Amino acid sequence: MTSRPHDSALRWFAGIAVAVFLSVVLLYWLAPVTRRALYREHGVVEWATALLFLGGAVIGGDRLRRLAVGWRDARWLIPISSLIAMLDEVNWVVFALGVRPPVVLGKRFDALHDILEIGVMWSRHHAPRWALVVLGTVLAAAVLAAVATAPRWWPVLKGSPPWRFFMLAVAFGVVSQGLDIEASGRFAQALEEVLELDGALALCFSAWLLPRHQR
Repeated sequence: MTSRPHDSALRWFAGIAVAVFLSVVLLYWLAPVTRRALYREHGVVEWATALLFLGGAVIGGDRLRRLAVGWRDARWLIPISSLIAMLDEVNWVVFALGVRPPVVLGKRFDALHDILEIGVMWSRHHAPRWALVVLGTVLAAAVLAAVATAPRWWPVLKGSPPWRFFMLAVAFGVVSQGLDIEASGRFAQALEEVLELDGALALCFSAWLLPRHQR
């Protein structure tokens, strides 16, 4: 039986993602001199992540442009998300522009993903009880809405290789962000960076699997 292109893509992704993850872990423990480069902001892993996000934006945007896909098409979410994630990785070039980011609740706010961390800090130490009740209600309503509408959108995601890789990228992003907020220590930071790198790789695969031509 001939292997389908997206099956081959999944194998390639799994092989590369596992190899990258194990390489970072082994380098961290066996070559301590590399540790700072692995976990520090704007280090080699973070720049590789930014380049993969940029690749997803360029590849996905080019393919949808060739297909003459309208802006209302949901597939534009793939390259647009890649572009936003790339800009977030480079902190929206605020340092290159000489902009001093504000500090909120002791956290430097220089990227969109900082909103979540600041929100967690606020909810733990500063939020009144009524605000937590409102927030919990909104989150519960969002989950119920997603479950209720799942029969409509889940088959589409399941049957589309680009969307499957997009959801995989989202999963990596959620796990890495949770690790960034909850975990402490340099090794946890290195794991957070490499998981984000694998998420960027998944988003790049998602863009690559978008059709090149109209069928």
